[in-house]
Amino acid sequence: MPQPPYWRIFAPALLAVAPLHAQASGHAVRGTVFDSVAHVALDGAVVQLARIAAGDTTPRILTSISDGNGRYQFAGLPKGRYAVGFQHDALNALGLDSPLRAFELGLDSAITVDLGIASGGRVRMERCGKNAGGPSEGMLTGFVLDAAHDAPAVGAKVELHWIETALQRGGFRSTPKELVATIADDGRYLACGVPSDTPVGVVASRDGSRDVTGQVTIPLGGTMRQDFVLPVARATQGTATITGRVLQQDSSAPATGAVSLDALAIDTPVRNGTFSLGGIPAGTWFIDVKAIGYEPRSLLAQATVGPPAPLALVMDKKAQTLEAVSVIGKASRDTRILNDMVDRGRSATGTLFLPGSSWLETANVPTDVLRAAVGFRYISPDTVEARQRCRRVAVYLDGMRMINLAQLTNAVPMKKILAIEAYPDITTAPFMFRTQETGEHPCAVVAAWTKR
Repeated sequence: MPQPPYWRIFAPALLAVAPLHAQASGHAVRGTVFDSVAHVALDGAVVQLARIAAGDTTPRILTSISDGNGRYQFAGLPKGRYAVGFQHDALNALGLDSPLRAFELGLDSAITVDLGIASGGRVRMERCGKNAGGPSEGMLTGFVLDAAHDAPAVGAKVELHWIETALQRGGFRSTPKELVATIADDGRYLACGVPSDTPVGVVASRDGSRDVTGQVTIPLGGTMRQDFVLPVARATQGTATITGRVLQQDSSAPATGAVSLDALAIDTPVRNGTFSLGGIPAGTWFIDVKAIGYEPRSLLAQATVGPPAPLALVMDKKAQTLEAVSVIGKASRDTRILNDMVDRGRSATGTLFLPGSSWLETANVPTDVLRAAVGFRYISPDTVEARQRCRRVAVYLDGMRMINLAQLTNAVPMKKILAIEAYPDITTAPFMFRTQETGEHPCAVVAAWTKR
């Protein structure tokens, strides 16, 4: 990923990079550089230190690069007054200037000066200003890049969508919301007033590149950085890799698991807590991670050429289990439908919206839930796009084929919907939905089931 240029923190200046072992004896300054937005120590931060003296217009600047734990150090410093700051790609992505700290070196032989990026809430207020919204809203930012040229994706856009529920006369009403983020010439985008602490659908797109579709969850009232590297359009193979470790809460590896990349119809097992998705195009991909006993995790991951930076995923949400009960008589029709859906979901690649889903509870029409369906892009209540921007969706209601999504929307009110299953690729959908048709074949499946 290209790095925006680091501008000198102090100017004008004579830049001097002094190896620590070569610095003479004297005072020392050390500290840690920390990113409070991403909650990580910053590796590779360019830390610059300058002595402040009256009348000195060309102070000598020393530079230190933080290590993998965010630590930096300067040694061999004479007493006096100093200023220190840093630059890092994280600052550029957030649109922030370098924070500076001034201090005095006197009697102490060594002092600690920690540096960092402010909390997500403070960054949101600084960057969004009057558009920051309330305490439950967040900010999303990052770069949109072109994988083919490793450069800003000129003409790209980032769209976010969610469902907003409000209490109105007569009860609750759900309203679809959409926000299109602004993108600067350097590829950086900024979205303010985005719901936080809840999944939000996101699509990064540009003509000539493959769309990146997924979900993000911004910390409550905070800020999140998410970069998008748009893969080459229609490319299904490449030399990039996504690798990672999957851990349980006690840091042990799960007994078994799998990682799915639905956009390329690829699945790979998790063995001894590790996985590798290789031979894929470079760029950002939405992957699903599953482990026995845990709820699946979905996230946007970067496929890179060369030694990849492994992901570290902790499966922290136990799968919801039901207490054992004794059933006398036959199972109800609704129970049988739900059991069959769950069975199909185990062997197919798609999204199931079961009773209790917040998307089902807040939707105005059945197709509203497709905003949260993996591999789908919501266009309107009657139109969605699946993989490769295909809009030919096979639609079913209670197992019967319908003409299109518009017919489903008009056929049944939302209060009568029991569950919905959505499969973005008909070739990996359950066999019962793989239609045999002449002409243009459907590319995706949406099946709704009503209550009885």
